[in-house]
Amino acid sequence: MRVIRKVVVVLAVLAVGACHSSSGDQAVLRATATGPPTGAPLPTKCCVPPNEPALDISVTPTSGPPGTVVHILVTGCGEADPANLPPTVSFNNDAENFGSRNDPDTVRRIAVQVRGTRVTGTYPIVPRDRTGGVGMFFAQCGQSLEQTRFRVTG
Repeated sequence: MRVIRKVVVVLAVLAVGACHSSSGDQAVLRATATGPPTGAPLPTKCCVPPNEPALDISVTPTSGPPGTVVHILVTGCGEADPANLPPTVSFNNDAENFGSRNDPDTVRRIAVQVRGTRVTGTYPIVPRDRTGGVGMFFAQCGQSLEQTRFRVTG
């Protein structure tokens, strides 16, 4: 019973204080069967990145046939935490089809250029993007995710 209590206490301490301590140091506490918890430093990036409440994504144009070059603008990434830059930007040509979300033929990552909290990129619509499904551009920054539709025509 005594060992179980130690583990519960260690887990509670980890849940509350492992990411941020008052001194700014980060540590993982380890329990041993014979002694108290000990500390060891963690990497500087911790736990869960913060939300980016100002994150926004826009595309122009919002529809077009294969061959259309879509210009992507992502703003607000890195305002809460500069370590969140650059955002992950992608296009899914069948975004409402749950089964296709991990299919490399439907989800494509887009290279971006970063200038402060303004991120730009382009994506040329290709013939395989014409699936009849809903096309969607995504921007993920920290924990925040924004999306906008693109209708593939033609």
